[in-house]
Formats: sequence, C-alpha cells, structure tokens
Amino acid sequence: MEIFLYGSLIATLSILLIGFPFFYHGWKSKQSEKYSTKNFKEFVESEQLHLDFQESWRNHYTLALDTKKNVLVYARLGEYPTIAKVDLDEVDHLRLDAHYKTIFHSKKEVKKLDYLDLVFYFKDSKRLPKSIPIFDEQEVPFKADELDIANSWMKNIFSRLKPGSGHAAPWTLSS
Repeated sequence: MEIFLYGSLIATLSILLIGFPFFYHGWKSKQSEKYSTKNFKEFVESEQLHLDFQESWRNHYTLALDTKKNVLVYARLGEYPTIAKVDLDEVDHLRLDAHYKTIFHSKKEVKKLDYLDLVFYFKDSKRLPKSIPIFDEQEVPFKADELDIANSWMKNIFSRLKPGSGHAAPWTLSS
C-alpha cells in the first residue's frame, strides 16, 4: 500500500512539473491579451473614436477603422507592442510592401514571405512614410491569409483616400 501511495505521489508530481510550463505560458498569454485589449480600448476611447470595422488575426495584430473621422487604428502585440492611428485625410497614397527571402527546400529555390507592411505616404511631403506591419515572420513564424487581409484593407483604405498631390498609383504591391 505504501508503495502504491508513493508511486501515485511521484506520478502526480511528475505530471504537475511537466504541465506547469504549459499552464504558465497559457496564463501569461491570457494576461497579456487582457492587458493589450484593455490598452487598445483605452486608446480608442481616449481618441474618442467609434470603430465601424475591426479585424484581428493571429491574436497578434488588429486593424480598425472609424469611418466618420476617417481614422485607421493599428495594434500589434508581441515583444514590442504598439498602438497607432493614421488620419486617412492626411494620406496621399499607400502601397503594400512585401519582402521575400530565398530558401532552399529539397534542392529547390523557394521564395518565402519574410514580412508584409502597409506603407502610408502623406500629402505633406516632409512627413516620413508610416509603415504598419501586417506580417513579420520573426514574430509569427507561419503565414496564413495575411496577403488577403492586407489586400482587403488596401482596397478599403484606398476607397477612403482623398486625392492629394497626385503621386504614382494609389496603391501598389512591391516585392
């Protein structure tokens, strides 16, 4: 009987020790998500925005739009979390900036998406372009439907831009 209790105690402790990192990671992830959601909501409220469209993906990125004020809000979680807004009335044009890296798989050269950004160019030519990451392989290792998300937002944003200085194509894909 003592051997059975001793064995059960060892098995229980082993399971707890093995499971602890998983439970801890899950708990930290939920705490981080609650914190970032709270910060996002606080930011939106502090800017007095009313979001008509909002899309989140990978529990890492969020894009939202206030159509009345014509303002885009961006949030990114991860190692370097950020929340930013872009007043679309100040934007002249934008482009999708896709960078690929070459890898070798089964003796074949394959291009793999490294990162994908929306780049905003402003009517004021002295103002530097603003880049908003949609996908970064260093933060999220596997691409899913980020290209579709980026193209959808590009079209949505482009429809809200007011003509400015007449630069090149209002939205373009670079690779």
